Amino acid sequence: MQIRWEYDNRGILTAVVNIRGQWYRAKSEVLILNDNDEIFLAFKDANNYKIPGGGWDKNDIDEVDCVIRETLEEAHMKIKDIKYKTSYVERYEHSNGSWIGCYVKVFIARYDGKAKFHTDTVDVDKTIRKKGQWYKLKKVFDKLKAPHQEALR
Repeated sequence: MQIRWEYDNRGILTAVVNIRGQWYRAKSEVLILNDNDEIFLAFKDANNYKIPGGGWDKNDIDEVDCVIRETLEEAHMKIKDIKYKTSYVERYEHSNGSWIGCYVKVFIARYDGKAKFHTDTVDVDKTIRKKGQWYKLKKVFDKLKAPHQEALR
């Protein structure tokens, strides 16, 4: 997979990948599970949710490093036992620079406690911080996107 680095519309250097001749922003996201068969989600409304994740950073060692960093920044949590599960492509309704959507790697991980330091507020995801909570996986499984369901099977 061909990777290059470009600045997004906020001036942040981000990885883009070439898939069949088209460029996509490279992202990783993580489904976090705890020891009580619960999953951490931030519902924006009854059918839309967010999980920690974001674009690959030039300082990330790899995609796992990306989900660790994003989880610390967005959810103020530590994670362990991180495993790659699947990937998917999501096209943007409107193009964002030279890329037409996102290529997303999906990971699962176990909750390993709250972070003991503060992150820069520019990196905090207010929806995840304010609305994020633990849900019984059985109760919310059908509301998850298909790639997230696949990752949890």
